[in-house]
This record gives sequence, structure tokens and C-alpha cells, in this order.
Amino acid sequence: MFTVRGTHNDARFLRVFVKRRHGWKAFLLLETPIAASGRPASVEQAAGAGDCDNPCRTVPYVPKTQMDSDILAAWQKTKTLEWTPDAAQWASFIADEFMIINNTTIRNKEQRVAIAKRQQDAGIGAPGDPVVAMHIYDFGTNSALMTSQHTPYRGGKPYTNVRIWVFRDNRWQLALSQQVTIQSAAPVPAMASKQ
Repeated sequence: MFTVRGTHNDARFLRVFVKRRHGWKAFLLLETPIAASGRPASVEQAAGAGDCDNPCRTVPYVPKTQMDSDILAAWQKTKTLEWTPDAAQWASFIADEFMIINNTTIRNKEQRVAIAKRQQDAGIGAPGDPVVAMHIYDFGTNSALMTSQHTPYRGGKPYTNVRIWVFRDNRWQLALSQQVTIQSAAPVPAMASKQ
């Protein structure tokens, strides 16, 4: 699998290609429109009280392979480490080339770890946005693509997220996370906070 990322026509794009018998084929194309005004990403906005049953403990997805189970466990661990912030532990699940991309921000690993550290120092984590649907696509034994749809915990329009995972240093690491708001969806209210 390889990816191509860039910006054109006021959107951040992601192209994922996979090797097939007759050459490289496009597997996923994603366009994330760039918002006119910058504001924090959802993980930054969501810092505060609340529960994280879905996605920290449960999701509406049943892994089909051991590889998928391991990737899901790694991702749920990152969500737990955002909810009960531990920047160093969280960083251990993140690849050096990591980027998180949405319609308002682009953050690299260093920037995202700094946000996690600030949340850890303040003792205020970020409950994960609940998963509505999920799928993991395996490519060989060392890379995978996870797609998921989420309902924003703090309210707003649902979104789709694409994550690329790599197996490196004997563990699964998140290399890329890009999301796009589902513009045709109706906004949802914020979930009630639970201590």
C-alpha cells in the first residue's frame, strides 16, 4: 500500500493505492474541504468530562482476523490514552511520520503529542467520538486501512475517518488519520456528560 497526499481546489486529498496482480490500483480516494476559519480538531475540542465506553471499550465492529483484533486493540488503547491522558504512552502507538488531518487543522506527531501533554498536565482528557460503523482492510502482514464513521461527542455533524496502520518495531502504529465531515448529515446534539 502507498499513499499520496496533498492540497488542491481548497481541499486536502488522500489517495490510497494497493498492489494487485496487474499493478497498482486506487483503493480509496478522500477529499477533505478546508474550512474558511481555523479551529481546533475534534480531539482538542472534546477535552472535558465525559465517558468513553464507545470507542474505548466497545465498538460496533467484530474483527475477522487476529491482525484486525490487534489493530483494533491498539486503536482503542490510543482512545483510552486520550480519555485518561498519558502523552508518552499514547506516542508509543504513533508512527514517526504520523499526520492527523481534518477540515480545520493538520498536526504532525510532535504537535499532537504536545496537545496530549497539555491535556495530561491539566488532568482533562478527551472522550472519543462514538463509532457508528467500522471496517479494517488488511494489506499483507504489515499494513492496514481502517475506515470508521463517528458521531461527535460534543455535537455537530457526523464524520468519516480513514486511518492507516503500519506494523513496525513489533507493534501496530498509527501513521495517518484523515477525516471528512458528512455534509449531507444532520448535526447531532452533544452527548450528556458522565463522570
